[in-house]
Amino acid sequence: MPRTTSAPRSQESSPVSHSPSTSIPVSRTKSSNSTNEVGSCSESLLEKFKEDILEEIRKELQKIKDEITEGKNMHLCINE
Repeated sequence: MPRTTSAPRSQESSPVSHSPSTSIPVSRTKSSNSTNEVGSCSESLLEKFKEDILEEIRKELQKIKDEITEGKNMHLCINE
């Protein structure tokens, strides 16, 4: 079910996470000399990076679920 909101969330209500995506600069250019170096070492680093990103996404989704549940509970309490 798509998420709909009546007002955009402000920066104050959603703290900035310190995810690996903001702390590790990624070069978009490829060097022909380092093609072999990019092999297995980089592959394992990319896998770790991917797992870190997925973990951050799971945490953020859980926060959103908690906010929705809290909002529904508050709405039910107000309408009683």
